Amino acid sequence: MLSLFISLFIIFGSPEKGYKELTDGNYAKAIDLLKQTDGSAYENTISSFGLAIIYSSTNSGLTYYDTAYVYICKSENYFKQLNTKEKEKLNKSIGITTAKIASLKKNIPIEALKLIADTDVENLEAFAKFYKDEPIADKVKLQIEEMQYFAGAIKDTNDPAVYQRIIKLFPKNARINEVWLKFYKLSTYDGKSISYYSFDRQFPEFPLDSLLKQEWDIASICDNYRLLEGKTQRNAAKCHLYITQAAPKIQAFEVLQVYLKEYIDKKEWQEALKIALTFKSFFEGNKLYSTFLKLLDSDCEISKPEKLPSTVNSIEGHEYSPVPSANGSKLYFAGFQRKDNLGGEDIFVSEYKSNAWQQAELLTNINTPLGNEAPEAIAVDESLIILYFNGDIYQSERTGNTWSQPMSLKAINTKKWEGDAVLSADGNALIFASSAWEKLGFQYENRYPQDEFDLYVSVKQANNTWSKPQNLGLTVNTPYCDRYPFLHPDMKTLYYSSHGHGSLGYSDVYKTVRLSDTSWTEWSEPENIGKYINTSGDDNGFKIATDGSKAYFSVNKGNIDIYSIQLPQSSKPDAVAMIQGRVTDAKNQVVEVLIEVEDLETGKKLFSLKNSSIDGSYTMILPKGKKYGYTFMSDKYLPSSDNFYLSDTSQAVTLEKNYRLYTISELVESGNAFVVNNLFFDTDKSLIKKESETELKRLIEILKKNKITKIKILGHTDAVGAEDYNLELSQKRAIAVKEFIANHELSSLAITTQGFGSTRPVATNTSEQGRASNRRVEIIFEK
Repeated sequence: MLSLFISLFIIFGSPEKGYKELTDGNYAKAIDLLKQTDGSAYENTISSFGLAIIYSSTNSGLTYYDTAYVYICKSENYFKQLNTKEKEKLNKSIGITTAKIASLKKNIPIEALKLIADTDVENLEAFAKFYKDEPIADKVKLQIEEMQYFAGAIKDTNDPAVYQRIIKLFPKNARINEVWLKFYKLSTYDGKSISYYSFDRQFPEFPLDSLLKQEWDIASICDNYRLLEGKTQRNAAKCHLYITQAAPKIQAFEVLQVYLKEYIDKKEWQEALKIALTFKSFFEGNKLYSTFLKLLDSDCEISKPEKLPSTVNSIEGHEYSPVPSANGSKLYFAGFQRKDNLGGEDIFVSEYKSNAWQQAELLTNINTPLGNEAPEAIAVDESLIILYFNGDIYQSERTGNTWSQPMSLKAINTKKWEGDAVLSADGNALIFASSAWEKLGFQYENRYPQDEFDLYVSVKQANNTWSKPQNLGLTVNTPYCDRYPFLHPDMKTLYYSSHGHGSLGYSDVYKTVRLSDTSWTEWSEPENIGKYINTSGDDNGFKIATDGSKAYFSVNKGNIDIYSIQLPQSSKPDAVAMIQGRVTDAKNQVVEVLIEVEDLETGKKLFSLKNSSIDGSYTMILPKGKKYGYTFMSDKYLPSSDNFYLSDTSQAVTLEKNYRLYTISELVESGNAFVVNNLFFDTDKSLIKKESETELKRLIEILKKNKITKIKILGHTDAVGAEDYNLELSQKRAIAVKEFIANHELSSLAITTQGFGSTRPVATNTSEQGRASNRRVEIIFEK
């Protein structure tokens, strides 16, 4: 660099003498002379230029690029102060020109940058800040951004798209091989030959081809000796060899499962565990393997499956996809190649009467001679059935005993496969399996069609349509096959089959719990429901009874048949309340009603359902943890309300409660009281609680709609406490209701009140349920 900026010159002042010493290589003397100026812009230009040369020269032994840059900037500023004659003199005497100053100023940061490592972000940031006015600073800033993005993007990520983007954007980055290696490991995590083949075909530029060939050759052992098809005397040694060479790859774990199948089938858990532990050092970091070990070593209740009787299972055909009704009175299922099939797969139903399953019958109006129909889910009130039809999800509604023509769920169905649907107890969510929507976990080129399935949820919207499906998330779903969901009526506990959680065989049934009632993507870590329920095969399609006591599923032993099995305590869902009964009128005739269920504490409507138009029966499933209000609504009759609370610590409850509805004219003529059930007061208080407002507003609407002019409000208590006190309390509560009504534009309404204390019970006072019924307010509509 030195020769570029030094030319012949005429010696005058000290800076000019210093420049001569610089030419001769006397750098120390040159520095001393160059710093002796008369303060003029002329001599300062020479001084700064000379010092910039010295501190940027690698020959001077005094290379300080930052210092050199400061001096060249000064020289540039001084040079601009010279007049034309001074600039010509400077060029003639020393050879300093605008171009030479600019060239040295440009080269100094270029040389300085060579001393900083490409990955030294801290010094690169300092460089960009110091040389901020130079074009090279912008380039360095981009380099820093690239490295920061690079480092941030690859940190703890399993998203292949991130690696592919980095490889495409920064192919010459110093750490690009590190990215390639992570991307390769992610792409071939399963250790299957087809994965290596797909990767090699898609990314021929992969720089670590020897690694690819080595691991591909190991994977070929599994294929060549058909290790996944079962352990034999001929391939047992190869199984062992392959596991030790391929582990911790996923396929090595799958071969281990095959290797231990005979012990698992015979329930020889300790022997299976002993052999599995011999491979421990090879499976370091493999979560499936560690989960598998825990499962083999776990304590578990022994359960034995029981085959359902011949009234359900046929001799010649296949029965599967069992769907129990919420109240356990019916079992819907798919039948195939039965004598009574209509054609293809058909839906059958069996009723449970007199402690036995009755002869199954075809479900009318749904089955077709040429199509394949299978039940997926049934609404709690059995007014809606979700079914599988030729690779899509359909629904059919029931009127009386007649089912409507099945309709496709267009917001959910695609050209790909959708199925395994389950309807939430409130009817507002549908969980299903599909390969069409956004899958979480790495897949490309459809390597394993059987592994493409994830679980999704679609939520019913305000206009009664289904929302765009949402993936349930990586806690539930894996890169492998996740199917056959069943959401228990507790609205929290999800059972499903997965190949990606360290199962005994191809897939096991797992249990996971929803962590928030406002989110469908937050779940607990899935737990295997037990080694005495799951097998070394493909376990799927478990549907759990509402009381959590048993599961229904199908087993293939030549013919596919339906079985039931008692669930161990650890695998049971949350307790729920099941309330069922009949709704009739004063003449004991069936009344068709819409049952609206709300959260009394928030006033939010939760769901609605219908009773049977045939016998008036209804079934409600109420998860624990809420105070529920429910109302039986009919256009011809006055509504009837009630409430129920199942605390977080409660056990499962089954209640039989019948309700009788009356017309307003019937009550006016008879003088019988209209019970206001969902009316609440604090203990020993007459102040109406907030959760009573919905019920009282409903009462006001009744009064306005029917133009009632005169009512009597009757207050009642239970038998706890002194009768005088109860009499006074009941009167105060009746007055509180009167005051509420009077404040709602019913000034023409004549209201009287009377308290009866505990003198008119409608139920026993020896139980809490009975006492709750006795604590009530009644309305008499007077003529």
